[in-house]
Amino acid sequence: MWPAAADTPPEPDATAVLDLPAKVRALAAAWPAPQMRPGWPASGTLDGHKPRVHRSPTTRSPAVGLAALLLLALLAGFFGWVSADPFWVALGHAERGTATVTRCTGNGIAATCVGTFTGGRFSAGRVRLAALPDSARHAGATVTVRMVSATSRIAYAGRPGPLHARWLLGVALVLLCGLGIAWSTGVTRLPAPARPAIYGTSLAAPLILFAGFLAATF
Repeated sequence: MWPAAADTPPEPDATAVLDLPAKVRALAAAWPAPQMRPGWPASGTLDGHKPRVHRSPTTRSPAVGLAALLLLALLAGFFGWVSADPFWVALGHAERGTATVTRCTGNGIAATCVGTFTGGRFSAGRVRLAALPDSARHAGATVTVRMVSATSRIAYAGRPGPLHARWLLGVALVLLCGLGIAWSTGVTRLPAPARPAIYGTSLAAPLILFAGFLAATF
């Protein structure tokens, strides 16, 4: 007897055979993935679409933060400078003397007067006279004023008590500049344990400027 014939394998599907080169080409084009190709930028995904980059709405350019820092530091210095003289006069650290008005311009609140100051310890040839009464806002008038030092820019007439509100407002604006520095430089996006120290530094820097102006005008 003849041995039993082996099972005949099924004939391949003609359609699959014809599609095989196309499938091989598709796999070759997709492998390796763009992220796995050394030296090649991952410019897209497997389906040919570029990935969408999601940016945080709180992201700011470092240049913006630096510009805000410089601007707020200058503002803090200005507020500290204009508040130094009222601070010392309100606390009683000022020379009492006589001012002679040399020129006045403007009317009412907008009036600006300048004059000379003569005191027991020093004199000044040209200073701005603040809080003058209406009767003294003309050339040649004399009035009792207080001035911190010979290098001060303003001599104050009248009672020093209202000056407390002036220098307190200046210090409040200095502190607001410190808070603005903290916000503009991104302190709110730092880890929570580091925030108090950075907030303290942002507030301390403008106050140090204010203290420097106080020392310079003493």
